[in-house]
Amino acid sequence: MDKEYSLRLIEKLSQATGLPGYEDDVRKIIKEELKDFEYSQDNIGNLVYTFKGKEDGKTILFCAHMDEIGFMVSDILETGYLRLISLGGWSTLTLPSSPVEVINQKGERHYGIIGQISPHFIKKNQSVNVPDLSELFVDIGANDDKDVKESFGIAIGDLVVPVAPFKYIKETDRVFSKAFDDRIGCAVLVELIRTFKECNNTVIFAFTTQEE
Repeated sequence: MDKEYSLRLIEKLSQATGLPGYEDDVRKIIKEELKDFEYSQDNIGNLVYTFKGKEDGKTILFCAHMDEIGFMVSDILETGYLRLISLGGWSTLTLPSSPVEVINQKGERHYGIIGQISPHFIKKNQSVNVPDLSELFVDIGANDDKDVKESFGIAIGDLVVPVAPFKYIKETDRVFSKAFDDRIGCAVLVELIRTFKECNNTVIFAFTTQEE
C-alpha cells in the first residue's frame, strides 16, 4: 500500500461531513476514489461494489458505515443560543467547550462552541460534571433568536457537526481526526477494492448509511 495515499484518503474521508441520512459528501469521495469500478446504489444511499465469483462459490460481505454521529438544532432560544438533539450516542462529558459547525439549508457553515450553564448558577440537584444534553447549547455569536434566523439563516432541524482537524504525528506514526468510526473502515474498503484480485467467491463491499 502507498502510505501517502492512505493518509490522504483517511484525511479526506474523516474530514467529510456525513451525519446519519446525510452521507452525500462521503459517498462522493468514495465514488471518485473508485471511479474505475462499477457500483450500485439503493434508495437510501447504500453504495455497493460487487465482484462476481464462480456459481458454486460463497458470498462474502465486507461493510463499513459512512455516517458519523452529530447533532440537529432542536430549538432556538431568545438569547440566540441553539439547543441540540443528538444523532447517535454521545458522552456529554466530552461536549462542553467543543467546537462545532452549524449547516443551514443553503449549505452555509457557521462556527459555534458548545456551552453549558456556569457553575455559579448550577442548582443543588444538578450535576456539574455530567450535564444532560438539554442543559447544553451552541453559541454561534448571535445576539438573539431573530439574529439566528435572519443573519445566520439557521432554523430548527439544521445539522450540527463536530470540528476536529486532521493531524498526522510522524514521531509515532499516528493520526488524529473525527469520525474514525467508521471512516477508517471506509478507507480500508476503498483500498481493498483498488487492490482486489478475482477469486472463486463473490465478494461484496458495502458502504452503508445510518450505521449498518
